[in-house]
Amino acid sequence: MLRKQSKKLAIMLVLSMIASLFVGVGAASAANGVAVSVSRVISAEGDAGKLAIGSLQIKEDSDYKDAFMASGDSFVVTLPSSLKWDKDVYDPKSPNYNPDAVPYGTNDDGENADIEVTFSGNYTMTVTVYGTDLKDAYTIPMYVNFDGVEDGYAYATIDPLDSPVPGGDYAVANILGGGTSATVVDDFTAGPDTSAEFTFRLTETTVGTFSDAGNERVKLTLPSDVTIDSVEVIGLGGFSGSATEANFSKLEDNKAEFYLNQLGDVTYTEVGDSSRGILEFTVSVSIDDDASEGDVTLDIDGEDAVDDASIKVGTIAEYGVTLSVDDPVTVLAGRVCQELGTIVVYENVADTISSNRTLTVTLPDGVKFAGKDIVSADDTKGAADFTVSNDESEATIRFNEINSGSRLKLEIEMDDLNIRSDFRGDIVATIGGRAGVEGEVVLGTVVAPVEMTISNVADVKIGYQAQAIGDITITETEAGAMLEDGIVEVSMPSGVAFTDDDVTVEVTEGNLEITSIKVNAPTDKRNGYISFKVDSESSASQPGTVTISGLAVDVDRTVAEGPIRAILTGNAIVWSYEKNYNHPPVDSEYDADFNDDNEIDYVFDEDEMGRYAVANCVTPGVAEVVGGAEDATSTFVIGSTAASIAGADVTMPVAPYITNSRTQLPVRYVAYACGVPEANVIWNPDNQTVTLLNNNGTVVQLTIGSTSMLVNGVAVVMDVAPEITGGYTFLPARYVANAFNYDAAWEAATQTVTITPIN
Repeated sequence: MLRKQSKKLAIMLVLSMIASLFVGVGAASAANGVAVSVSRVISAEGDAGKLAIGSLQIKEDSDYKDAFMASGDSFVVTLPSSLKWDKDVYDPKSPNYNPDAVPYGTNDDGENADIEVTFSGNYTMTVTVYGTDLKDAYTIPMYVNFDGVEDGYAYATIDPLDSPVPGGDYAVANILGGGTSATVVDDFTAGPDTSAEFTFRLTETTVGTFSDAGNERVKLTLPSDVTIDSVEVIGLGGFSGSATEANFSKLEDNKAEFYLNQLGDVTYTEVGDSSRGILEFTVSVSIDDDASEGDVTLDIDGEDAVDDASIKVGTIAEYGVTLSVDDPVTVLAGRVCQELGTIVVYENVADTISSNRTLTVTLPDGVKFAGKDIVSADDTKGAADFTVSNDESEATIRFNEINSGSRLKLEIEMDDLNIRSDFRGDIVATIGGRAGVEGEVVLGTVVAPVEMTISNVADVKIGYQAQAIGDITITETEAGAMLEDGIVEVSMPSGVAFTDDDVTVEVTEGNLEITSIKVNAPTDKRNGYISFKVDSESSASQPGTVTISGLAVDVDRTVAEGPIRAILTGNAIVWSYEKNYNHPPVDSEYDADFNDDNEIDYVFDEDEMGRYAVANCVTPGVAEVVGGAEDATSTFVIGSTAASIAGADVTMPVAPYITNSRTQLPVRYVAYACGVPEANVIWNPDNQTVTLLNNNGTVVQLTIGSTSMLVNGVAVVMDVAPEITGGYTFLPARYVANAFNYDAAWEAATQTVTITPIN
């Protein structure tokens, strides 16, 4: 805080120092309740001759009544060297006497004061006030003679003597080098083979610039493909009157010249002793049919009084239209009656668009107008008569009549748009129609009102229940994005449900308040879901965050491998859904005015804000399903490496086959199907034996090439022996299954062996 105050103080001191440099420059100075000011500080050349430079004004402050001097008080006004008083205008006996130069004063009753001015030499004026009535203000007109005054401000010095008038230096003139400034008042934009008009001004830099120039010649030059048709000039400021092209000489099609003292009725010669003048030129031109596109520059060539200049007076453009959008904005998905940017359709050249043609604005999929015939447009140039209509996704502007020669500038208001809940990104409108205008414009950008994230996207397995997943957070992208009295819902896709145990839903950021928390409540559209009601919206400065923790899911066997995406929805965040738009809080928020007959066409049948990956569904590995095989079915197909073991789809390195009408299965996979863990499948290469041990303590041992199988040490004779084929050990399916109390059923039509536990 201290550093900010110090910086502020330093700035104030610098500003004060700068201000002190300008004391007396056309401003008032006050002392003893009396203020002095100069009515105007004229700009003039140092040898401008005799000029009226304004009045010295002395006024009593309203807070200091009776502050003026007594009868006979005097003060002295002294001019600098080379700036002399024009004494004759103050002398009634002089032929050059000017009654306007007589000083005067008034009191509150409007009575005149008796004031006298006398001169001592060329530079000093003494002002004396007579009479006993106190006056309110005094005005002393100043008429002077400029005779070689140096450039810069010229100051008059007041010596108050014994009067209450404040002394000091007061700027009375600004001495410049003369010349002119050239400016464009009205330029043009036109196409080839058309006519146009522009207006520019030549302004005196100092009083008397033009009057002293006499017969100075001024030449105007345009590009060779622009022809000067006519020139008119009027006098402004200190000038008056007008002149026409008759006072101009046309040198070539694109060139004209004039002399300052031949401008007819423009009375520039009488300007010298009042104020600066302006010559305003209006030039009509014709543009060649092969004129090049680009800027049109006017070159002004003077001699002494008129400075050379090059100014842009117009633009040559091809026929066409410029499309733009004023103030594109960012809006929220799932909202209704949104105000977006204004489309501006501006003709590059007049008459680009013809009468009796149409222009259409088509919205992208996911965006609709909020009602029928609600789009408005404004012709800011007054160039056209048109009508506007719209349906749910297209607005049509029909140009009944367009004034020839006028550039059309049409502003189409995009004030009431409905946004589908899953729409994101730029809203790109397409411009078309029979008017020949084509293009695309971005009306605005759509973002989600809330974002949903999960702390950990965990793997979950098909057919398992109560599998933990990460915490879900729902965060507002702007405060108040979740509407009060609305519901927010997180739903699961088909085949997945939240486990209804120890779920916590709480506000973890902001001052949002929620209530009515439900887990896996019935719904006619979703599987299981978690929902809460917004009891109180977030304040403007505190976007809210809701965290759902303690989550677990049940995944049935119909769920495909890959991401499990939770669905975010609810009328607290999705307002443009056909069942939500007339929800009282939504209607109150935007006062949406939908057409009763067509309202369903202007909203959407989509209620999802988005789908977000909260888990990844995987098929359990073989080793993971062994325990489940004790009471589950497994299937194998002859000649196929694909098998199903306790509901888990697995791919074996080799396929089953038939020997002597008996099915041979790869050792590890038939063991898994019978509930034997991977660690309990033991191969002894020395004596070529396979030992299998299940969780119930059953031990089965088989020997390659032997039809004798040991089950808990008891020999069982088989009619087929184990084999090694292609480097893999194969066992007789039926005998191994029966040894572990499983049944092996054969289906000849499909060549399938099904192993199931015997109850």
